[in-house]
Amino acid sequence: MSRPVSSTTVVAALMTSIVLWGANNVFVKLLLQKWPPLFTGSTRFLIGGILLAGLLRWIPGLRPRQQPTAVQKRELWLRGAIVLSFYNVACNWCLLYIPASHFALHLAASPVWALLWEEGLRLRRHALPRYAAAGLTLAGVFVLLIPALTGSGHWFGEVLGLIAGILWTAYNQECRRMSKGLSGLQITSGTVWRAGLILLPPASVEVWTRGPFALTPTTLGLQAYSIVAGSVAAYACWNWALSHWPVSRVALWGNLIPLTTMAGGVLFIGEKPSPSFGMALVLILGGVILGQIRFGSAPVAPEA
Repeated sequence: MSRPVSSTTVVAALMTSIVLWGANNVFVKLLLQKWPPLFTGSTRFLIGGILLAGLLRWIPGLRPRQQPTAVQKRELWLRGAIVLSFYNVACNWCLLYIPASHFALHLAASPVWALLWEEGLRLRRHALPRYAAAGLTLAGVFVLLIPALTGSGHWFGEVLGLIAGILWTAYNQECRRMSKGLSGLQITSGTVWRAGLILLPPASVEVWTRGPFALTPTTLGLQAYSIVAGSVAAYACWNWALSHWPVSRVALWGNLIPLTTMAGGVLFIGEKPSPSFGMALVLILGGVILGQIRFGSAPVAPEA
């Protein structure tokens, strides 16, 4: 029987992911100024997943007790990898149009989508705060969209950011479900390299039609960070946390990613927060906090 994992250890894993992803969002945005988005995502996931698979194979302490069954491999393809590949497309394309901090703020709304996913559309009194939380979150997203709709921003990028947040919630749900039979590292490796392989054909067409692009020490260094830190380390820590805590609880920690992304944007590329960022941050975080509060005698679902 495995030992219980302390909350401190789970929090440490989540904080590691948050810091790594904050810098990664900024570095990917910087890299996308030089590299095609599909190629960037495909090579990141494919190489990162293969590296992690090698670690699982050759390091005894990381080696899983059981290998995935045929059914589990099919689920890694059809549930995890496909969702992750669509998420990466939305992520990279929206970073072409909007600030990295806006993208991270869309991801911060994912706990509300997770709560609605877990609660369902049940018209019960205890579920009303969830709908109020969703309303606040949508108001925050709308605040981000207002400048784009008035011509001073990119509405397409903001919409892609919203889609990316929903897809991120879906990916977390699938990882949580698959964690009943696979370790967090197995899920990370299995979904990441498969997502890279799914993206490889359209990425090849993208490279063919776009033509040559810069392969400099700077761009290769940015991609190396994205592979090792943003894919292998961050996803491994996050999915490991998902194997111990519910999606809505884990996703709540993602609220810190906009702050680490904003700090990274200011530090590395001089990206200043937009005027709408502060109000949107307050609304979205307010919705997330409200969504975590339980009122009355609401039933508490057991943790899987």
